[in-house]
Amino acid sequence: MVFPSFSVEQGAINEYKFNATNHLNAKFIFIVHSQNNDPKYDITYNKVVVSVYHLNGYSLTYEAENPYTVHHRNSTFFTAHPVAHDVVVSDKGIAEEIRNETMAGHLDLEVRVRVDVKYEVKGWKKKEYLLKAICSPVVVNFTTWKTFNKTYCALDMRPTTSQFNWMSY
Repeated sequence: MVFPSFSVEQGAINEYKFNATNHLNAKFIFIVHSQNNDPKYDITYNKVVVSVYHLNGYSLTYEAENPYTVHHRNSTFFTAHPVAHDVVVSDKGIAEEIRNETMAGHLDLEVRVRVDVKYEVKGWKKKEYLLKAICSPVVVNFTTWKTFNKTYCALDMRPTTSQFNWMSY
């Protein structure tokens, strides 16, 4: 069994506003590439959640995505549209970092993809895992998406267990 790979191919921010009282409003757009490198297993991705963090680990927003399947030695793209609606940045140091990055014309982010993964061969041989892809740094410019640099993701996969807390992973 071969692990899949993930990357953030494109990123953009729309309707961005970070006000004087440290409230963030923004619409993020990320195009995520999911590659199945396995020669025989198809991979079904269930419970897909894309989260956006500031590079220092401060959570900004998340969004659930639709499940999808990638056949062996194949890949797919999906577009995530997480929205930060009136997110309060309570840490003054982090708020200052975001303000400085805003003045510089970009945000330094970390995109995390959490997925319930099922490997399957022709409907009979199945293996289930929990996958976390951490894509960092994802630098998103306010002025143009044309200067975006692709970001590869680090993966962590663990077998599914009944005692495992999926949301804390």
